[in-house]
Amino acid sequence: MQDAALLRLLDLVQRKLGADDVRAELGGREPDDERLVWCPLEGGYRIVAVFDQVPEDRDARSRRLEVLVRSFSGTLESRESERPPISSELAARRLDDALDALADRAGAVSAVAIDAQSPVVWGISGTRRGDEDVETSIRTADAAEKAVHAGVDFAALLEREPIEVRALLEQRGVESETARLLTREAELIRQASRRSIAAWRHHLLTARAIAAVRREGGEPSSYQREAVREESFGYLARAFANIYRLVLVFEGPFSELHAEAVVVHALPHIEHLVLALPPVEPPPRGERFRLRPVPSD
Repeated sequence: MQDAALLRLLDLVQRKLGADDVRAELGGREPDDERLVWCPLEGGYRIVAVFDQVPEDRDARSRRLEVLVRSFSGTLESRESERPPISSELAARRLDDALDALADRAGAVSAVAIDAQSPVVWGISGTRRGDEDVETSIRTADAAEKAVHAGVDFAALLEREPIEVRALLEQRGVESETARLLTREAELIRQASRRSIAAWRHHLLTARAIAAVRREGGEPSSYQREAVREESFGYLARAFANIYRLVLVFEGPFSELHAEAVVVHALPHIEHLVLALPPVEPPPRGERFRLRPVPSD
């Protein structure tokens, strides 16, 4: 990042705050070291002032940093507009990084960003594995529910070859049509990616939450918030920009108060990153494509 305006801002912050060092960061977790004073910047960046010791007037320096950043925002935005658009891959990675940090702070197994209508999972914490899709999640959640009714651990099936899955289901006395469906769905999911059994369990919980939010979401304009807490499953979903949903997924009961506080703090940044995603050009005819819907006013 060799932008002259940004470099001037870093130099000004170091002088005005008396910091030992100042840097611009992109992605990753938000700083939690009290020797650091930081402020978010447009484009997903943050300005971080570094001190050798915890400043006695840390709050005052934090407010001063915010003023300095605001004073430079117009200059930085004008310089940003002169640059070519960022790639879809980089924009998505910024969003995924922010969701990863959000899930970590909330103690959730995953955090995802979807919308009220399209099949696209716009952002997801952790490593993307190629099978992040709302329609796929709904189908996976349906299969997992059928497995539960059949008394089968669906996550365990995902580690086995089809012939092993079918033999196990027959041994358990699962009805033949259900056994065929579970065998087929388990193999389709396995083909998309390889995971540990713990990761598969988190994947299934996330699919279940996405399916629930999509089914219970109602009209985009009326949906605001939803929380579910069960013994081995839970989620908190919040609407943003009218049509989008931020979903935190948990392995069991969770503190709604803590999760809500974390979401409220992170949501403006998440919304900015989602709305900053560049449009995706349609692929050749006959292939599936994804377009980011425009939120209604």
